[in-house]
Amino acid sequence: MAEKKNPSRLFKVLERGQETFAKFLILFGSEVHLKDERGRTPLHWASARGLKGCCNSLLKKGADLNCIDFDGNAPLHLAALSGKTATLSFLLGKGATIDCKNNAGLTPLHQCALNGKEDSASILLDHGTPIDEKNPEGKTALHLAIQNAQAKVAELLMLHGADIKTTDEEGKTLLHALGYSGSIALGEILLNKGLDINARDAHGGTPLHETANQGHKEAAEFLVKNGSDVNLADISGKTAMHLAAQSDKHFFGLIKRRQQVAEILIANGAEVNAKDNDGNTPLHLATTDEQKKTLEKLLKRRGGRKN
Repeated sequence: MAEKKNPSRLFKVLERGQETFAKFLILFGSEVHLKDERGRTPLHWASARGLKGCCNSLLKKGADLNCIDFDGNAPLHLAALSGKTATLSFLLGKGATIDCKNNAGLTPLHQCALNGKEDSASILLDHGTPIDEKNPEGKTALHLAIQNAQAKVAELLMLHGADIKTTDEEGKTLLHALGYSGSIALGEILLNKGLDINARDAHGGTPLHETANQGHKEAAEFLVKNGSDVNLADISGKTAMHLAAQSDKHFFGLIKRRQQVAEILIANGAEVNAKDNDGNTPLHLATTDEQKKTLEKLLKRRGGRKN
């Protein structure tokens, strides 16, 4: 049963990072198996704060090295995510399960990739963590690093032999993941490693489709410059231009960014009158007045017809 609001003095001391006082409390009988309102034990907090000495004291008192909180995170997850490398190495040396997964299906390496914890990732890799383990969406740590523009972690993973041909559950490649981050530097690395710039996912979408949908102007320019076909259609008949033209009532800033991508696509030969499987042209998918005016202006500049 979870304790409410850290009733134990030990929790408070650990959260504050007061290692000497915490070790004193542990030595003189503080309960090491208590859980707070998040299901975290003293070992979780000691790991998150990088209190290696406290971790050692807690383990000597019988703390569970692989205990999990209500989110499924083990102490190793928290040490890795906090970047507490000495504590991370200590826990691994004590036999912590290196590929433990939390409720979201994430290993400590996945969390490092998501949050740019290069040093923690390096230690996990040196200790043999499975580098190509996938989360429930079929994404490896390398997918996650690229998707979140964590270039240093991505480069580290590739240096350690991460699979660059990997695809997720939707058939998306690492270049598709680039569509989320818009990282040109990572795009150059991936192309140099031979990835197909026009690779299709399970829905027929290319990296350019993903980039247009996310509204990354620079990434769109990069892909087009390097041979991305601006007129390839996915299984619904939509080209990247359709995605760049579509509205999103919840994210006005995204509409603005998509308009910039549309300009790039039109300038590079996008078929402005292409129809999807429902007979819609890109202009049909633009629902705001400002968006329609912008697209009409672009079409006029290009000499396209308004259908």
